[in-house]
Amino acid sequence: MKRISLFLLAMTLIFMFNGCKDKSDNIASFNDYPTMDRLISQGYDALQNGEYEMANELFRQANERDAFDVRVYDGLGWSYLYINNPALAIPAFGNLEAFGETSQEKANANMGKAESYSVLERHEEAISCAHKVFNLENNYVHDVLNDINFQDLNLVLARAYWSVFQYDSLLLALRSNNLLAVTDNSYIQDQTLSLEVSNANMVDPATGIVRFPLGDTRIVLLEDVTYDGVSGFVKPIGIDYARNEVMIVANPIAAVGSHFTLEFQYVTDFTRFHGAINSELEEQGNLYHE
Repeated sequence: MKRISLFLLAMTLIFMFNGCKDKSDNIASFNDYPTMDRLISQGYDALQNGEYEMANELFRQANERDAFDVRVYDGLGWSYLYINNPALAIPAFGNLEAFGETSQEKANANMGKAESYSVLERHEEAISCAHKVFNLENNYVHDVLNDINFQDLNLVLARAYWSVFQYDSLLLALRSNNLLAVTDNSYIQDQTLSLEVSNANMVDPATGIVRFPLGDTRIVLLEDVTYDGVSGFVKPIGIDYARNEVMIVANPIAAVGSHFTLEFQYVTDFTRFHGAINSELEEQGNLYHE
């Protein structure tokens, strides 16, 4: 009986010791549990080191921990974009824009959406988001991922403008980045053209818009317009590239016999221009990594 009691006492002590050991191990594990700051910092580090799947996992963990921390949505959006899932990046950036309070946060959100829409070839939406970024931060730079900046934004705009045939805006976006050799005189030249309102059908009486067909002249950048020798009463609306017409509004409404003088840049060889633009955009590539 005494031996049995001693045996039971020994077993009880062993179990008590193991129980205390397990509790201390649990306490150590709890102390090692990453904070939100640590998860987010590790996520951004993974993004900058090219470990995009790891970054996505870290930001998803952070999102499960605290869905109200706006930093999560920035990192989550970029990580989805970098693993080539822009469809999931867009709602993450949307949450960043909705919950973010600073202009930097909202600029980051629209930068991410612009790039995501560009990848999805939703070019009008990409243009809209890109303009929002420039309205918020003219010399935009991401506050953490500082290799993402306004130059990337100009390339987003260039791809979008190219796709929707807005060649004037395309050239401005590329020139902002000091890109594109096709801006030299071998492709694009300056020209002045005099146009006359020859009949009343050329003028929309409701809007005052005058449409001038340009024939074989391919305008890419309209620089100045004068109306009967005066520049203050005329506004160039833009170029209809599908119909190759320039649209102008004059005040007062242009009458038959009125004259406009256009100063513009035009493409001398559109085939070479088209090839050069494509090559430039392919060389610059997308911001996201395929």
